[in-house]
Amino acid sequence: MAVSARQSPLVQFLRRAWNPLAFAQAVTLGILGMVLTLSIVSFDSLTLRDYLFPFAVAGYVYWRNGILNQQELDTEDGGGAEQEVKDRKCPRLGGRSVEYTNGSVLPPFSSGTPSKPIWSVLFVFSTTCKHSRSNFYGFVSAAQNFVGGGCSFLALTRDCKEDTEQFVESVVSGGGASGRVKARGFEKISVGVDVNGDVIKKLQRQFKVDTVPHCYVVKNGVVEWDGHPSSLESTLALMVGFWEN
Repeated sequence: MAVSARQSPLVQFLRRAWNPLAFAQAVTLGILGMVLTLSIVSFDSLTLRDYLFPFAVAGYVYWRNGILNQQELDTEDGGGAEQEVKDRKCPRLGGRSVEYTNGSVLPPFSSGTPSKPIWSVLFVFSTTCKHSRSNFYGFVSAAQNFVGGGCSFLALTRDCKEDTEQFVESVVSGGGASGRVKARGFEKISVGVDVNGDVIKKLQRQFKVDTVPHCYVVKNGVVEWDGHPSSLESTLALMVGFWEN
């Protein structure tokens, strides 16, 4: 999915207020309300109040079964905003979970401060996936363009270290001069192997993603955006503009 760097309160409310089951219930009861009205009052005798009655029924049902129920759930789990941040928290990448094949610095997937946020970009890929290869160049290009703005970049895979090193070598040297030009700025990123696959599994389960390649933009340890790498540079451009203003 592609979500913006930061959603307005109205957008957040609409996303949380949408409830397909409550909508279906509201529409069903609204139709029944109209049928009931027409069974009592002839069509020629309908007043504005008679027309509004089914809509009022539908609106109340949706409010009671959808919005109010969501608010009650938010109260039980500690609040919607806090719970959403918790759900989007990036798994820890330290310790022995990641083994590096390129780059020696672990990107700081951790907490910063509101005035000095720590931003990191995670690119999950597979060495055997042709789409990972084609999008890898775009990831490197994004690193070249945005690492100067304080972003750090990590490409992460579950494949073994040997396969990953061969993949990295082929990406850097592949395609002759064209390939080397595409991979220019490769020194701006780190490449790592998710030793036990735990980090990638947690991310995929957490964000309901089971395909690669996939990107995550992390601010202060919280995933602000996730989506296909083809949208990474344009997304970062919007987000960097927001950060600087």
